[in-house]
Amino acid sequence: MTYNGRLRRFDRINRKRAKKFVDIQIKDQGSGIMEEEQELIFERFYRGKNKTLKVRGLGLGLPFSQMLAQTLGGELFLEKTSSQGTSFTMRLTYEKA
Repeated sequence: MTYNGRLRRFDRINRKRAKKFVDIQIKDQGSGIMEEEQELIFERFYRGKNKTLKVRGLGLGLPFSQMLAQTLGGELFLEKTSSQGTSFTMRLTYEKA
């Protein structure tokens, strides 16, 4: 997957758990992810049916990104998708020193 969109950083405070977290939002301007494929996008080597012959790649970008987020104590999730693009959020918790 190629990200040619914007990268934004949002600082938010989750008051219920008294933990702070940083949201990193990644957006692209691609054709979106079909609803029936959304549950598979974090599987290693999975490539969307419409992308298999049109876009180069191994299907490792999203699984690797999710593994990185989890290693850092966070999470990566699909925020929204449409024919104008897709948006993901990586949420990382932190504590001020």
